[in-house]
Amino acid sequence: MSAGELAIRDPDLRSARLPRWARQAFWLTLFAVLPTFLMGRLIAQHGLGWDFRAFYDGARAYLHGASPYPRDSLAALADKQEFVYPAPTALLLAPFALLPYTVALLLWLVLSIASIALALRVVGVRDWRCFGALMLTLPAEHSVRLGTLGPPMLLLLALLWRYRDRVVLAAVLAAVLALSKVFLAPLLFWLAFTRRLRSAVLAAVLAGLLCVLAWLPLGESTILSYPSLLHALAAYEQTFSYSFTSLLVGLGAEPTVATVLAALAGVALLCLAYTRRSDDELVFRLALAACFVLSPIVWGHYLLLLAVPVALRWPRLGPAWVLALWVRSDTLGLHYASVWIVCAMLVMAVQLGLLVPRGDWARFGPARVRLAFVVAAVAGLQLVSLSSAEAGYTRSAALSALSGGRGASGAASLRIVRPAHRLCWRIWTQALPSRAAVIAVEPRVVGQAVVLATRITDAQAQGCAVLPTWDRTLLRGLIGTPRRYRVLVAVPGRPVIGGPLSGE
Repeated sequence: MSAGELAIRDPDLRSARLPRWARQAFWLTLFAVLPTFLMGRLIAQHGLGWDFRAFYDGARAYLHGASPYPRDSLAALADKQEFVYPAPTALLLAPFALLPYTVALLLWLVLSIASIALALRVVGVRDWRCFGALMLTLPAEHSVRLGTLGPPMLLLLALLWRYRDRVVLAAVLAAVLALSKVFLAPLLFWLAFTRRLRSAVLAAVLAGLLCVLAWLPLGESTILSYPSLLHALAAYEQTFSYSFTSLLVGLGAEPTVATVLAALAGVALLCLAYTRRSDDELVFRLALAACFVLSPIVWGHYLLLLAVPVALRWPRLGPAWVLALWVRSDTLGLHYASVWIVCAMLVMAVQLGLLVPRGDWARFGPARVRLAFVVAAVAGLQLVSLSSAEAGYTRSAALSALSGGRGASGAASLRIVRPAHRLCWRIWTQALPSRAAVIAVEPRVVGQAVVLATRITDAQAQGCAVLPTWDRTLLRGLIGTPRRYRVLVAVPGRPVIGGPLSGE
């Protein structure tokens, strides 16, 4: 006799089950009320529309015929709020730039939430709890709050899968994806490997044509300088993202070596996809994995895109939907960053269906028990990551040459660990040699500075120091009023670079 038949025949077991209204109330509370409450709190926090502001300003500059791009210096890129996307992205976002910023942001937020819901619908998800579970995760919450391209890209990715056999439509969708998020370009290999060569070729041609047309109003100089901008961006941001390159750099590999190894790993995944080209869905998932491995920068909110492969393999609520609940936007404020990168990569592998085959979840017990266990586990990871981040306060600064020294610039991140009275620093430099250096943190008006010795190696410097008792007043100031202070970095025989601190 099955467990279901036993439950029907045994009145004691029937009475032990929760009433239907109680189960519905539980699911509504967990996957409707709670995500709405958390999203409301996040929207009320500082940083609403952080990424969208860059899109809006870039599109406005484009409409006025001006270059939307910053200089390829670390000082220009340090605030992570500059437009660094291909020119077609500015062209596609131009309609929003015609609206007042507040109206455009509100419209973008509504479109973001609608895009996530519609994307799940497009790939066949009919369990409303999946949407609620997805909106509980930090990648989804941060994608909406920051106003990233993630939600629209998720919808385009879902549509690409749904209409993959329509040559022109698939080509247009793939071209827009590759131009809006350059790291998704390897998806063209999926189309080519699965006998959709015409779609792949047409997508490449459309992407190239759109690039030429969109860049024409900006002039040839912006096209020629764009690769150097991307190189400067990658050199800076690959040190605190969730990418395979970031992991290798964090473990001590040279940036060039890390980039080569990541490229080899990505090519290996594409070669594996080619050998399995008869399995359409597997090739799609392997191509997506290659996208993440090849990219030197992977922010936490990129994991929102993995909702498509999760939906294809698990169209009903299950553990895979909540695995990314804890993944923060970056690892800059976290201790043991390499450990968190490995955890995030394991989440990606599971959601891509590359670690746990479709039917193997059943070996871990009943569905509700598996879901409860995974929710508890990822909630634990969330608490650990939050405690790791909240053990200190992170402050940042863009560093420019104070006098002379053309080309010298940098970025600084200070972490104040209050219980231990420690000040930790991480400095990125440009056009400064590898040698001993001095870091000074001083009030911008008047007051005593903290001077710390460090060493620049491969354009970076990092370390920690316990501040003596007389410096703790400054420590409290860095926590409460960081904008009143500035950071200076001095290398003997080179210009001093510096800039004011900002809170995060």
